[in-house]
Amino acid sequence: MENKIPQEIIDKVKNVSLDKFLPPYKKKISGKYYYHCPFHEDRNPSFMWDPESNHFHCFGIGCQKHGDVITFIMELSSVSFREAIEYLKKYI
Repeated sequence: MENKIPQEIIDKVKNVSLDKFLPPYKKKISGKYYYHCPFHEDRNPSFMWDPESNHFHCFGIGCQKHGDVITFIMELSSVSFREAIEYLKKYI
Protein backbone atom coordinates (compact mmCIF):
# COMPACT_ATOMS: atom_id res chain seq x y z
CA MET A 1 0.00 0.00 0.00
CA GLU A 2 1.31 3.47 -0.89
CA ASN A 3 2.09 5.95 1.85
CA LYS A 4 -0.59 8.54 2.45
CA ILE A 5 0.34 12.07 1.40
CA PRO A 6 0.42 14.31 4.50
CA GLN A 7 -2.45 16.82 4.56
CA GLU A 8 0.01 19.67 5.20
CA ILE A 9 1.73 18.91 1.87
CA ILE A 10 -1.63 18.83 0.06
CA ASP A 11 -2.58 22.17 1.65
CA LYS A 12 0.74 23.76 0.62
CA VAL A 13 0.45 22.43 -2.92
CA LYS A 14 -3.09 23.83 -3.22
CA ASN A 15 -1.60 27.29 -2.61
CA VAL A 16 0.72 27.07 -5.63
CA SER A 17 -0.63 29.76 -7.92
CA LEU A 18 -2.26 28.38 -11.04
CA ASP A 19 -0.97 31.30 -13.10
CA LYS A 20 2.48 29.66 -13.12
CA PHE A 21 1.05 27.19 -15.64
CA LEU A 22 -1.09 29.51 -17.77
CA PRO A 23 -0.21 31.56 -20.85
CA PRO A 24 -0.59 35.35 -20.78
CA TYR A 25 -4.19 36.24 -20.01
CA LYS A 26 -6.45 37.67 -22.70
CA LYS A 27 -8.60 39.83 -20.48
CA LYS A 28 -9.24 40.68 -16.85
CA ILE A 29 -12.74 41.35 -15.53
CA SER A 30 -13.57 42.02 -11.87
CA GLY A 31 -10.30 40.51 -10.64
CA LYS A 32 -10.69 37.31 -12.63
CA TYR A 33 -8.46 36.38 -15.57
CA TYR A 34 -9.69 34.88 -18.84
CA TYR A 35 -7.68 32.70 -21.20
CA HIS A 36 -8.14 30.43 -24.17
CA CYS A 37 -8.88 27.04 -22.63
CA PRO A 38 -5.88 24.67 -22.59
CA PHE A 39 -8.26 21.69 -22.74
CA HIS A 40 -9.96 22.47 -26.05
CA GLU A 41 -9.81 24.79 -29.05
CA ASP A 42 -11.72 28.01 -28.61
CA ARG A 43 -11.86 31.35 -30.38
CA ASN A 44 -12.87 33.40 -27.37
CA PRO A 45 -11.36 33.19 -23.90
CA SER A 46 -13.65 30.73 -22.08
CA PHE A 47 -11.25 29.65 -19.31
CA MET A 48 -11.47 31.71 -16.12
CA TRP A 49 -8.99 31.71 -13.25
CA ASP A 50 -9.84 33.39 -9.94
CA PRO A 51 -6.60 34.29 -8.11
CA GLU A 52 -8.47 34.82 -4.84
CA SER A 53 -9.64 31.20 -4.65
CA ASN A 54 -6.95 29.81 -7.01
CA HIS A 55 -9.68 27.88 -8.85
CA PHE A 56 -10.45 27.67 -12.55
CA HIS A 57 -13.55 27.06 -14.65
CA CYS A 58 -14.06 26.69 -18.38
CA PHE A 59 -17.35 28.03 -19.67
CA GLY A 60 -16.86 26.42 -23.08
CA ILE A 61 -19.71 24.28 -24.37
CA GLY A 62 -18.79 20.66 -23.85
CA CYS A 63 -15.77 21.40 -21.64
CA GLN A 64 -16.95 22.76 -18.28
CA LYS A 65 -13.71 21.65 -16.57
CA HIS A 66 -13.15 23.23 -13.17
CA GLY A 67 -11.15 22.78 -10.01
CA ASP A 68 -7.97 23.76 -8.23
CA VAL A 69 -4.32 23.64 -9.25
CA ILE A 70 -4.10 19.92 -8.46
CA THR A 71 -7.07 19.14 -10.70
CA PHE A 72 -5.61 21.36 -13.42
CA ILE A 73 -2.30 19.45 -13.48
CA MET A 74 -4.10 16.10 -13.34
CA GLU A 75 -6.33 17.02 -16.29
CA LEU A 76 -3.69 18.77 -18.38
CA SER A 77 -1.00 16.12 -17.94
CA SER A 78 -3.23 13.03 -17.55
CA VAL A 79 -1.58 12.09 -14.26
CA SER A 80 -2.83 10.72 -10.95
CA PHE A 81 -3.46 12.77 -7.82
CA ARG A 82 -0.17 11.52 -6.32
CA GLU A 83 1.78 12.39 -9.48
CA ALA A 84 0.24 15.88 -9.55
CA ILE A 85 1.21 16.44 -5.90
CA GLU A 86 4.77 15.26 -6.57
CA TYR A 87 5.04 17.59 -9.56
CA LEU A 88 3.60 20.59 -7.69
CA LYS A 89 5.86 20.07 -4.65
CA LYS A 90 8.65 21.68 -6.71
CA TYR A 91 6.77 24.98 -6.46
CA ILE A 92 6.27 25.16 -2.67
